Amino acid sequence: MIFFKIICCSAQKCKNLIKSIFTKTNVILFLISVLSVLWLLPQWVPSGNDREIFRGIGRSINCGKMPYLDYFDHKGPFIYLVFALTGFLKQWDVFVAGTLMLILCIHLISKMLEGQKGLLPFLIPVLFILWIRNPFYYEYGGLTREWTCYLYLIFLYIMVKNKPSWILWLISGVVFINQQNDLLPLLPLLFYQTFFRQKTSMKTLGVNLLIMMAPLILVSVWLLYHSAFNSFMEQAFLFNFKYYSRPSSMFDPDHIIKTGKTFIENQGPGIIGLLIFLFILLISQPPLFTTAILCSLALGVFNIGISGRYYGHYYLPVGSILVYIALIAGKVKIKSKLLNPAMILGILSIVFNIFLMNRNFSFTGNLEQAEYDRAVIHQIEEVITEHKPEIKNVAVFNYSPALPILAENCLPCSSQYLYFSVWDELPAWDKNLEEYKKILEQSSLDGTLIIDFTPNHSFVRNKMNSLLKRSLYGKKKLKTILNPKNEPMGELYLISDH
Repeated sequence: MIFFKIICCSAQKCKNLIKSIFTKTNVILFLISVLSVLWLLPQWVPSGNDREIFRGIGRSINCGKMPYLDYFDHKGPFIYLVFALTGFLKQWDVFVAGTLMLILCIHLISKMLEGQKGLLPFLIPVLFILWIRNPFYYEYGGLTREWTCYLYLIFLYIMVKNKPSWILWLISGVVFINQQNDLLPLLPLLFYQTFFRQKTSMKTLGVNLLIMMAPLILVSVWLLYHSAFNSFMEQAFLFNFKYYSRPSSMFDPDHIIKTGKTFIENQGPGIIGLLIFLFILLISQPPLFTTAILCSLALGVFNIGISGRYYGHYYLPVGSILVYIALIAGKVKIKSKLLNPAMILGILSIVFNIFLMNRNFSFTGNLEQAEYDRAVIHQIEEVITEHKPEIKNVAVFNYSPALPILAENCLPCSSQYLYFSVWDELPAWDKNLEEYKKILEQSSLDGTLIIDFTPNHSFVRNKMNSLLKRSLYGKKKLKTILNPKNEPMGELYLISDH
């Protein structure tokens, strides 16, 4: 009898859960989510740059290689682990992982809007979908800021539902090992939730700090075990602070003004929506809470220009903060008939700006580029298959989409720099090209397959190109010219001392 009651109770709970998930709004949002990712099907997506680097390093973990030790890069380890875990999905890794996370986030936004009536429970999730999946910001996905955006949304859900604060600290720790500076916008909200909303004791605070450090400690133990910890510290921290983020200049007033100006210009008419949301917050929320949100938004915008670059995907995390602000503003109980129309106007202004930003996006151009990239990759794969017994190492110059191929074939790279292109950090990092000369020396050894895309890259400095040609002169045996459209794009040659 008790067993029967348990079964009936469980069945009722399942029924209620299914009913709460498959509401009309949720079904429509799910369909919009699916439509928003169709343009990202692998066969329609051109090769990326950073994404292929992360994918190559991640998949190489499955071949026994270690990030930082075997391969140089300056990101946190989280993104490499994502690609290592999704390696079995092959070219579907970004699409599947990203789509599942998007659906999870839409579900969480819907949960945060429970009880809300009108258009806002529909429009706010749509705003999130369009912000994170428009081509201008998303840039085909697989980047650290995409995962920051998801983690922010989960963080904000935990905050809205007033769950135990240690969960917030744990998520903050994961954000830190994904993209170190992306922790900054969470700190004001973490401070507010810990000290003012939940009034955490000093003892609990100490425990929470340990919980936040747990992800870093775990990956550090893993890296220490494989002798990669020192390289991790040098690349993910020292290199970032010394050459990439340039902290000495990022607090310069001119730099801050430029970042703010760039953000406002990027938002265009969407700035109307942001101002409406912020105005509603200011007149309805406690000053301390409003200050925490404003600081979080300001730090999110500050992060966009922290490196002095303003790539589209840098805006992704701000989307989660913006949706949170819209959500809080939309739930305000003000006796005014203007609230809902103002909120709808605000959301539509941001949506209009998103469409405006993407007005030059060409799906046909995408397809053509994707087809072209596949032809190049196919040529590289053919050479590797034909000459695999002769290949001892591989060196890649200015073509990161080749990197996942190396990882899939478990081919070793000739240098720690599994890719090498002319970064804008190079003048400060390797002024006399000493490091570059070492790479050329390592790449000119017998049995090294060179994937060289310098001939068709106008941004490659002449000095570097001439050093590359001089280093390999007389040793290289041309295997193929990569020219899928009868336009030489690069060369593949094998170094031989015979």
